[in-house]
Amino acid sequence: MNYMGGGPSPRIGLNLKVAQKQILTPGLVQMVSVLALNKLELREMINREMVANPVLEEVPEDVPTIDEVDKKTESANQASPSSEHVARNGDHQDSFEEIDFGSFFDDYLDPGFRSPESEVVERPSFENFLSQPTSLSAHLEWQLSLSVCSDSVREAGHSIIGNLNEDGYVTAPLEEIAQTGGHPLEDVQEALGLIQVFDPVGVAARDVRECLLIQLHTLAPDNTLAQQIVSGYLKQLQNKQYREIARALDAGVELLEVFVAAGPSGDPELDAAVARAADLGVPIVPVAPALLARLGYGERQSGIVAVATAPQTSLAALHVPTAASLVGVVEGVEKPGNLGAVCRSADGAGLHALIAAGEAGAAADPWNPNAVRASLGTVFTLPLAVATTAEVLAWLRDRGLRIVAARVDGGVAYTETDLRGPIAIVLGSEARGLTADWSGEDVTAVRLPMRGRADSLNVAAAAAILFYEARRQRDTRG
Repeated sequence: MNYMGGGPSPRIGLNLKVAQKQILTPGLVQMVSVLALNKLELREMINREMVANPVLEEVPEDVPTIDEVDKKTESANQASPSSEHVARNGDHQDSFEEIDFGSFFDDYLDPGFRSPESEVVERPSFENFLSQPTSLSAHLEWQLSLSVCSDSVREAGHSIIGNLNEDGYVTAPLEEIAQTGGHPLEDVQEALGLIQVFDPVGVAARDVRECLLIQLHTLAPDNTLAQQIVSGYLKQLQNKQYREIARALDAGVELLEVFVAAGPSGDPELDAAVARAADLGVPIVPVAPALLARLGYGERQSGIVAVATAPQTSLAALHVPTAASLVGVVEGVEKPGNLGAVCRSADGAGLHALIAAGEAGAAADPWNPNAVRASLGTVFTLPLAVATTAEVLAWLRDRGLRIVAARVDGGVAYTETDLRGPIAIVLGSEARGLTADWSGEDVTAVRLPMRGRADSLNVAAAAAILFYEARRQRDTRG
């Protein structure tokens, strides 16, 4: 859809610019140049004209000048009032006064043919014949004027079109549009449904998800799989880096669809990831770069977005070795970036599993884009589970894992604790720490020494220290 953020389409047009410019005719130029000459220069110009134009004649010296004629006329009028009376009555008139000097100079300096003023016809402006690019609003208004609907719905449609941004999305809630324009909410909703099937399809949507669903319902009504992906899995639409996609494929994660920027990428690593997904039968959908940027997450764009089914995260599906198990547990970690960083440290230290504990909705989602990005895709390769604190405690005790909890008030330093054998290292959130559920008799509380003003470390940093200490002890002590 070109108006929904797609690439610009080339247009050929003609632009007019209105400007003021002073233009002198050849006659005016000659008059101005003559007036600027002194007597010597004027005589020299007259001589050149006489030589160049043999038709011109030089007036004899005895012919009186205009000034002399005026003086003689004035003196004659003063001496004989009757002559003035005769001149006024037309009995006697000086022939010099009969000369029309204006017409003489106009004819002499005529630059060429000039049509009479009566023939000057004002013609339509050339701007009226130029093609103008149609804006999105004008395009929608034209379609609305041709639609069959009631006047109230049409008026509501005008208000909706006026609330579209440059990408074609509705920028205001329907209730606000109805209240501001004085329309019934039912008319606004009906007008919205009418406009959303205009060209381009999906205009006046409120977000990308709604826009894609409108396009699918209108352009591909039989593609139920695509509709299901957009409806239920759009939150899993990640703007992943290449390593995350490769690790997801290695872990057997089911990719439903891959969106890539249309045209050559110029990146061998990106091309390899797309080719690998295509070899597995994953549909590859080229889209406009602008649309891909909207589908992606965050500022960084990698040129590829994948839709995947979320892997199983139940405790029942989590399998760890019975002997020397090393499991990490984080409780109540709310920031997805921290959860992803803990997962990355757990993967690096060779933990067998990582469990996110907490009440429903209180813990971070391991499939959040920030968690996936911070983990560098290790959320797909490391066995992962999500459950409540009570369920996690029961699961650990059933499998005989010794519980070591990091607490600010821990009685033993982490370096003095035996972290070998089947063990679960438990950490809480930075704000609240661990809940009282982790203070039982079978729980060993350890602390990380803090030598400065702060009383705790970032949960990801603390997890990395404890995980690698457990790995160090296992590698050196057996």
